[in-house]
Amino acid sequence: PIHLACANRAPDSTIIALLDAYTDGASTRGRGAAQLKLSPVTIVSLIRAFPEALDRANDHDKVPSDYAQKNEICREALNRPAACWIEDVEKEEYLEKVARRRTQLRQKISELQHAIEVSNERRLKATKLIDAMEPRIQAHDETAKQVDELGKKLSDLEAHKSTEFSKIKARIFERMEELQNGPSEEEIKNRCTMKRSYMQGVQKQYEKLMNRTEQLHKDLQAIKVVHSQHVRDLIERGTHEQEEVEQRDDDADSI
Repeated sequence: PIHLACANRAPDSTIIALLDAYTDGASTRGRGAAQLKLSPVTIVSLIRAFPEALDRANDHDKVPSDYAQKNEICREALNRPAACWIEDVEKEEYLEKVARRRTQLRQKISELQHAIEVSNERRLKATKLIDAMEPRIQAHDETAKQVDELGKKLSDLEAHKSTEFSKIKARIFERMEELQNGPSEEEIKNRCTMKRSYMQGVQKQYEKLMNRTEQLHKDLQAIKVVHSQHVRDLIERGTHEQEEVEQRDDDADSI
């Protein structure tokens, strides 16, 4: 295709595009650009693609520099040693490779800097989240401590109630024994009166004890409900805040 384009004197841009697509075409033997006296742009492009062609003779035993050129740039390009062209091409290829490598390194450095910035932002967000959760954790510990204290008080009250009941039973048993021993009618009346008074006092103490026990049960149940709700709120808030942090991080990464 390159030789056909040269033979038809195609525009420089067409020949250069063919060289870019098929560089090995410049090394194929044929009627050369020097023989056709093409433009300096085409001749220099072909030489750069295959400098060794300057030292190769064609079917007429002529090298490209044997063909006279009207353009001074073409003459200088054809008369220049192939080794110089090879050196220039290799040097330019090396510089292009270095430039590409430098660009890749700069891009890598930029990516690493961005990754460090993202990491620092995530660390800062995590620190803020931990600081925000600290008071809640302390409040949770305080509530748990209060629950433990109330549970201990309830256990002590249950033990006290059991002791009092045992004492009441013992006193009732004593009174029943006294009644069975056959006291006089007046003594019975006195004892009944004392017993009634005592039983009324015991009944009042029992009612107070039961009211206090019931109130403690209610207080403990309310604290347990508040504690459970508080724990659920902490978990939901922590999960929600973590999801927001991850979402913001994902949005930042996608940007």
